Amino acid sequence: MSTLKDQIAARKKQAEDREITRKAWTVGEALGKKNEYNGDHESEKGCAFSNADLVIKGNSSSRWSSDGGGGGSSSTVITYKGETVYEVDNGGIQLYLPGEWEDLLDGFFGAAQSVDTRAKEACDKDKKAADATKEADLRKKWKL
Repeated sequence: MSTLKDQIAARKKQAEDREITRKAWTVGEALGKKNEYNGDHESEKGCAFSNADLVIKGNSSSRWSSDGGGGGSSSTVITYKGETVYEVDNGGIQLYLPGEWEDLLDGFFGAAQSVDTRAKEACDKDKKAADATKEADLRKKWKL
């Protein structure tokens, strides 16, 4: 019989193996709303996604001083049908309740990866077009 501590450790390992945090951030950034702020001594990044049953919120912040000191914090919270089912605070898993919500997350994750891939392809295409234009301009300038 395993102890409560062992059971919690196993549950945390399960969440890590399933890459819940990475999937949540990918969905939040690709399919949800994202925000980013960069100041002189701090930066913040966040994302939020929701549908009828699943809500994902992620926040990350960093602060630093001119003497090189600093720190940061991050959090990821997933709620399903109003109940918190996953929570990470400063890199540590605080809660993970496996369930049917993971199938929803996986479905949205697949869609988010597709959106991410299309965005990267469009960016690559734009970069190639810009490079071609630059090359054409150089050829014209140098009459080559």
